[in-house]
Amino acid sequence: MISPSAWGHPSENVNVEEALAIVDSVLQPERLNTVQELVFCQCWLGQTYQDLAENFGYDPDYIRVTGSRLWQMLSAAFGEKVTKNNIHSVVRQYIRRQQGINENSGEIPNLAEPEPEESEPEEHESATGKPIVLELPEGQVPLNSIFYIERPPTNPCATKRFNNLVR
Repeated sequence: MISPSAWGHPSENVNVEEALAIVDSVLQPERLNTVQELVFCQCWLGQTYQDLAENFGYDPDYIRVTGSRLWQMLSAAFGEKVTKNNIHSVVRQYIRRQQGINENSGEIPNLAEPEPEESEPEEHESATGKPIVLELPEGQVPLNSIFYIERPPTNPCATKRFNNLVR
């Protein structure tokens, strides 16, 4: 557990590493991929998608799509709508709720290391106890499919050179 002096008051500014640790604990067992983590951190620090794309060499549309998926994932995890404009307040509110829960027990939560769940459903069953039946997809899958693998955009210069070599 974190000592009360290290925890601080929820209205104090939370740095990006602390916010990322909270997000990681809320998303368990899921995790952010590298680009989602980059988008989260840069948005937390006030960067626009356009600035982020320019500074890190990504296509702006790819960053927007990644950001949109990120906020949807966080909305589901936090149980409320999360956007790049309200993420600070969502995290602060989460901290307040966690402190309220733990004030009754006299403990301060360690959000960087979530406590294990008491019981988790078996891997082959859903949370409702119904069996999960997954069929392997054929061809292209929708962007929201669990089988979709997000990949960084291709380098336009490398693609052009490759196409010239193939011809």
